[in-house]
Amino acid sequence: METQTLNKHDFKKYLLEKLPDSRQEELIFWKKGIPLPIDLIYRIFDQRGELLKKYLDHLSSVSLYSYSTKIEDSNYELEINNLPSSENKKYRHKLEDQFDKYYLKSKISNLTNVLAERLFVVEYNFSKDNYFSALCHEGRKYKRFYLPQIIKQSIKNYDPEILHIVGISNGDMFGNIVADELGVYRSGFSDAFATIFNKLLDFILEGTTEKQISASTASKIKISQVQEPEELYLKLNSGQIEDGSLWEPKYTEAKSTFILNSKHPYFEFINNKTGIEVLIDIVSQSALIESETIRDSTSKILETYRQDISRKLRLIAEKN
Repeated sequence: METQTLNKHDFKKYLLEKLPDSRQEELIFWKKGIPLPIDLIYRIFDQRGELLKKYLDHLSSVSLYSYSTKIEDSNYELEINNLPSSENKKYRHKLEDQFDKYYLKSKISNLTNVLAERLFVVEYNFSKDNYFSALCHEGRKYKRFYLPQIIKQSIKNYDPEILHIVGISNGDMFGNIVADELGVYRSGFSDAFATIFNKLLDFILEGTTEKQISASTASKIKISQVQEPEELYLKLNSGQIEDGSLWEPKYTEAKSTFILNSKHPYFEFINNKTGIEVLIDIVSQSALIESETIRDSTSKILETYRQDISRKLRLIAEKN
């Protein structure tokens, strides 16, 4: 079976393609008028194991509560419309009792195990504490719980009545949960986070329709990297440099470029080295020069150079 590796850069490209009101300007991702550091987008992807577990916990919780309420209480719809709520902290004993009494009977695991497999969340486990924690979340209600079509179909096969109450509007419930997980102020980013998380669900579900992908655990992420041949995206200009340097800047065709010294011993030496080994050599020697510099003025210049080159390389990575 063909293996597709999920990665955060493809996810970012997916967002830019699917969200017409999004754009990227250097290291800022704009969602409408909300500026998000690109690292927050990457954190959502990198922490998808934890976030998807919470998503499945909420789906399991509302399904179990629905099952138990239909047996115990005639105000079924009203009860579900008020969930989740921090008010439930007062009813811990009742909720734990529900879990013990109905979890196995409800066969909810038949639903969530299928979805966990589809979302490639391995080691998923739904506990009594997860049930209580989910139902005590203070924020938007389950009627605003985003349900992609694939997940809706699975719920329909389990209990179609839930779909009349859950996931019927907005789909922005999870914005607060993402903000809490990332430790970010809700009001500033919640709406943008909701949209991005919903697209993360779509990204994973679309990517797993026909292909096997890497898995994310319910606690940490496991990404099986696929080795692909590196692309030579910079034209190699080599020649001889008078002062013996490995490289020097060059201005050609109205733009700044560079020339590598083909006579430098290291230029010949790197033919037998991998890219990461070359990077380690350059970084380690640059760090040595910076740390051994005595003059504060020179040290500041080297520090600024290190920060500038790091940012330039980051931008190269963002474009590829």
